[in-house]
Amino acid sequence: MEKVTIYASTLDRHEIDYDFIKNFKVLVIEGVTELTIPIIQNLQNQIVHFQLYLNDFLQNPDFIVLIKNWVAKNESGLITILNRVRDQIEGAVAGDKCVNIPMSNSTVLKVSYEECTEIKSLIKMTVVPL
Repeated sequence: MEKVTIYASTLDRHEIDYDFIKNFKVLVIEGVTELTIPIIQNLQNQIVHFQLYLNDFLQNPDFIVLIKNWVAKNESGLITILNRVRDQIEGAVAGDKCVNIPMSNSTVLKVSYEECTEIKSLIKMTVVPL
């Protein structure tokens, strides 16, 4: 299966059917006001899109912890976030609007951003082959 979208104002990790959603290559999470590390760490989809305002989460030190566990506004703010990832994760290399983090299984975690509208951007984390 290709894609599934979850819409909720809050997510409780005990209410999510991880066995069902892991069958989809792409998971889209919309409308969540609070996103927690335990929820994100339990996601097994190849691509996860968070279509919500994540600035508070991205400024939280747990964001860097999350990316390390997986080896993840305006454009200047997004570049600052990517630079922070590059500076705090050993082996991370900056690319064009992205940071590539080598993983132990001949893959790379690519953390990038994409501007959707004037006020909305996506932070994307994708595992890609070397």
